[in-house]
Formats: sequence, structure tokens, C-alpha cells
Amino acid sequence: MTDLLPNKAEGAGSPPAAATVPAAARPRRKPRALPTIALSLATFAVLFEFLAFQLSTGNDPALGSAATEVASTKAARPVIHRKLIKTKVVHLPPKPTAVSPGVPIATGSVPSSSSAPASAAAPAPAAAPAPAPAPAPAPAPVTASS
Repeated sequence: MTDLLPNKAEGAGSPPAAATVPAAARPRRKPRALPTIALSLATFAVLFEFLAFQLSTGNDPALGSAATEVASTKAARPVIHRKLIKTKVVHLPPKPTAVSPGVPIATGSVPSSSSAPASAAAPAPAAAPAPAPAPAPAPAPVTASS
């Protein structure tokens, strides 16, 4: 067994026994919690401020510089909006005209160019009075009562 106390035989000029013990054998002290937390928060704040500054100047590292170069070098193409328009022609039957009794109804078509002079054309019939309104419908019969 080795004695950790200085040997009296070595003399008074020898180094103390603690100096002869290797550094690995000494117990290592753990760092304190407060300085470690403070250093971590300070490092985070510096990195966060650096990235915020980059984003505010337009240097977004996620997008990269290639995306902005490609977008700026392409010529702006005109926007074309294509629309499909469908039209349906619906032929409605002619509306019946109100005819006063005693006036004959003209059948057939009237030619666009007539050989007869305009003075020979028949005068337009007078406007017929409006027909009487239709009677009100009868109420529906009651089939069951509650």
C-alpha cells in the first residue's frame, strides 16, 4: 500500500502528496445550473436575432437565392382566361292575340314586299278591350279531418 502522506525520509524539499496524485483520480465538480441556463438562453437569443435579421432583409435561407433568381429572370407571360360559353336557342310558341268578336283572324304570312300600294293596305283593327279576369279557383275539398 502506498502512503499518501509525505515520507519523512524524502526530505523537506519534496512536493506535497496531493501534487503526486494524477488529475484523473481527483473528483470533478459539476457545473452549476444558473450559469448553464443563462448561457443557453443567451446563445438562443443571439441565434434567433440573427435569423430574424436575415428574414427581414429578404435573405430567407429556406427559399434560397436560386428561387428568387429564377422568378426574376422569367418573362411575365400573359394570363389567358378561356371560357366555354354554351348558348341554347329556345323557340317559344307565338302568344295568342286577343281578338274582338266579329274581326276575322288573318292566317298566313304577310309578304315583306307587296305589289299593292301602301294606301290599299287595310287599317289596323282597334285595340280590343282586356279580357275579364279568370274566376278564383275553388278551395280544395277536405278529405280527412284531424
